[in-house]
Amino acid sequence: MDQAREVFLELDKSGDGTLSVEEVRDGLVRAMGCVKGSLEDFSRIMADLDKDGNGVVDYSEFLAASISKQTIVDQQNLKIAFDMLDGDRNGQITKEELR
Repeated sequence: MDQAREVFLELDKSGDGTLSVEEVRDGLVRAMGCVKGSLEDFSRIMADLDKDGNGVVDYSEFLAASISKQTIVDQQNLKIAFDMLDGDRNGQITKEELR
């Protein structure tokens, strides 16, 4: 729980207590160096996390997603994550793409 709170606070650059699509994407870029997914990809993930439909993810939604693997690890989100890594879109992730 403490670690989830730290991650949330780190992502919440605006300090408004919610995460926008841009804040989540920027956090992934900072953590991974680059992210190949489009804003649409992140919007779909955010829609899954945004249970009250207000366009942002608040702490309780973030915490619920952190606890619930089913929310994060579903077929659609795995496909999005795979596509983000598969830079040449050949259906395979090479060592270089993973790096």
